[in-house]
Amino acid sequence: MNTQQPFGEIIASSLTSWTIQSWLLDDYPPFGAIIEIIYQENKHFGVICDIKTGPKDASRTPFAFGKTIQELKQEQPHIFQLLQTTIMAIPLSYSDNKNLIYQIPKHPAPIHAFAQLCTLQELRIFFSNAHWIITFFNLAQQNALFDELLIAVLHNAHSCQALDKETLQEIIDIFCLLTQDDYRKLKIFLQRIEAFIY
Repeated sequence: MNTQQPFGEIIASSLTSWTIQSWLLDDYPPFGAIIEIIYQENKHFGVICDIKTGPKDASRTPFAFGKTIQELKQEQPHIFQLLQTTIMAIPLSYSDNKNLIYQIPKHPAPIHAFAQLCTLQELRIFFSNAHWIITFFNLAQQNALFDELLIAVLHNAHSCQALDKETLQEIIDIFCLLTQDDYRKLKIFLQRIEAFIY
């Protein structure tokens, strides 16, 4: 996926979540990716917390054909035009053209604003400060996949070398405080990230 090109646009928006429709059924950023919403001179940054593919029309439910995807694309390509991929994201920060502010934006991102992956430079700036984890914790802890999402964010950031060890340690320290020093939760979390961080 090209990080310089938008992958979709916002179809529903609030202060605490965005729904983005992907322009392509099967080409979109992964779970836990940091994305940006650009409109006019503003940028909102958020994280992908869920991805769903289903029918465009709720009354037309897909059913099993007993064939591979390749066979269906050859024999009945039209059925894929009846599907769409929707991406849920939560905002983590915004830019006022001078500074990156680690709190939810003052206004929801506008409907039809484009969404795209952040560049490596933008990711390094975003992850240079651990304060995003506070907004993340406040908004994402209602998500059933909270731990999975945080691990995916850190794994994605580490994979593209956007996260240094000092900031990672600061993230762990803040996470420890936010979980009220829940030793078991922190121990399991550290065991899971140690596989790819250290």
